[in-house]
Formats: sequence, C-alpha cells, structure tokens
Amino acid sequence: MGKIASLALVSRAGKFDSRTIYAGWTDAGLPVISVDVKDLTPESLEQAETFVRSGYPISSLSLRRQISVVVVEFAGPVKDLEDPSPRSLVQDSIQVTVTDTRGASVDLTLGELEVLEMIGNNMIVFQKFGSVLDTQDRQVAVPYYSFFLPGNVKREDLIVLMKPTNRNVGNVIDAVLFIQDVIKKLLQNDQKQSPEYRKRYLDAGREAEEQIAQALKKQGGLFSFLMADDPSAPKAPGLGDTLGEMLKDLLSVTPNGKIRNPLLKSNQSSVDPLPDRKTLDRLRLTAVKMYGFAKSRIRL
Repeated sequence: MGKIASLALVSRAGKFDSRTIYAGWTDAGLPVISVDVKDLTPESLEQAETFVRSGYPISSLSLRRQISVVVVEFAGPVKDLEDPSPRSLVQDSIQVTVTDTRGASVDLTLGELEVLEMIGNNMIVFQKFGSVLDTQDRQVAVPYYSFFLPGNVKREDLIVLMKPTNRNVGNVIDAVLFIQDVIKKLLQNDQKQSPEYRKRYLDAGREAEEQIAQALKKQGGLFSFLMADDPSAPKAPGLGDTLGEMLKDLLSVTPNGKIRNPLLKSNQSSVDPLPDRKTLDRLRLTAVKMYGFAKSRIRL
C-alpha cells in the first residue's frame, strides 16, 4: 500500500490489544493504515514519537473486525424510510461518499444512529506540528480529527479520515463542515415529517443550546472546554446564542435553493473567523443530543 508519508492518526487497537494503529496518506495522496512503525516515513515516525511522548490522551478503538481506512469526500442525500406508525419509527440513513485505499470512490449508507454516534462519541484527536512558525517564534501543533466507524456483518471496521484543506491549520475546518452538513441534512429531513413522526432533532439542538448556556453561567463544569483557554480573555456570552443561530441557519435555504453556511459572513467569500475546537464541540454536542432523542423514538 505504500508508506505513511503524512500522518493523521495514532491510536491503540483496544483495551486488550497492544497494537498501535497508524493512519494517514501516502505520497500519492491515498489513505493508508498500518500497525507497523516500519510503514512510516522518517518524518511520520518523528511525528508519532513526539505525539506519544507528549502524554496527550491516545484513543482506544475496541476493534471488532479487520480494520481499514477511508477519506471522507462528502455527505450525500438522506434516505427517508416510511415509518409504520408514530409509535414505531424506523431508522433513516444518510449516504457518505468516501475514497478507499485504492483511490476509488465508495458510497457508504449509514444509519442515522450510526453516523450520529460516530460524530458524537467516536472522534479521534491527533496533533502534529505545522510548517509555519507563529509571531513568537514557536512551531505550533495543529489538530487532526478523524472518526472510528465500527464494522458490521457486511463491512469491516473503518478509520474515517478528513483530509485538511490547509495542512498548516489542521483539518478542523473540514471536520466542522462535514459534521455541519450531516446535522443539517438529518435535521431538515426530520422537519419535513409530520410532527408525530419526528425524531425531534430540533428539540435536541435546543437542549444542547440550553446546556451550553447553563455551563456558561456556571463558568465551568462538564462543558468548561467551551470557555476561552486564556483566563484573561473576555467571556463571550454568545456561545449558546451562536449555537441557536447555527440551528436556525441549518434550516434556512437561500432563494437559489442552496443551504446558507452559517460559518460564512454575508459579505465575505471565505470562512471568517476560522471555526475552532469550540465550534466543533458545539456541533458534536448537538449530534450527541440528536442521537439520544432518535434512539428513544426508534424501534430497534
């Protein structure tokens, strides 16, 4: 398959599995995965050793089957199945197009519970250094986010990578836009149902917003990660409001039929400000809440 020239992930195989999983891209830009450090280029090996040495928490995957790796291309349409009755809702699905290790495009059909759990509970974080020094003459680490998608009888376990648009800032922008797109499509599909047939995703988003607002009032607790890292930084009261506006935007459609991107300013053509970890956490919290609401309504 080729060596891992650009590393995107270091993980443990499982609680009772001592193997270390490495994933990233070859020189040709294809996704690649290995459990052997010999498959890393010298640069990737140095990145892996620096990450492990740092003491940053390393994810454990709990592998069930053979593992492979893919790269997300985009989230496709939702497949809306007819529900037998308001008391017997079934699971809809969403198509996610990925690139496999051969460079072929593959369409994965994921259940809505499956994709929401992947986003909310199975995110993997890796950090490596960008190639640009900041104004304080430091080489700053940038985050790389990916997901673990447990397999089933038809599919092996998968590491789902997101290739960064700009390697010097990591892939937080790409992660935010992918998650936002999935949430948008599931939320809009749910709102098209008759009220008695809804999974109540909009209520899930509102609950997430209220939980963030309460955390902001308490200035800490479970959601202290939403606060600014610098204690001297002004505490923005708009984090909860931002999620509320984001939920409204996820349901809004422009006159030309395109969904408006809430991360874009109306007078700008690029993402500004850049989405950060707080934006990602807000969206993931929404996914967690959506999963809980849907699971309580779906007959499994």
